[in-house]
Amino acid sequence: MNDYVVIPGDILRNDELTYGQKIILAKIMNLDNDKGCFATNKYFANLLSTSINSVSKTINKLKSMGLIEI
Repeated sequence: MNDYVVIPGDILRNDELTYGQKIILAKIMNLDNDKGCFATNKYFANLLSTSINSVSKTINKLKSMGLIEI
C-alpha cells in the first residue's frame, strides 16, 4: 500500500490525543474532499494493523471530543 498521512501541527502537539487518535484524525482530514470522509473502519484497521473495534472506539472518542462529526 503506497499511502501517507500529513499530520497538521495542531493535531501533532495536542496532548489530549493518543498517537492512534492523531493518526486517524489526520487521515480523516486528508481524505476529506469537502463532502466528508467516507473511509470505513475496516480501511483504517487495515491501514494501522489494528482491529475494526479499536478503530470504532477511536472514532467515537474523536466524535465525543467534538473533533469530527459522524
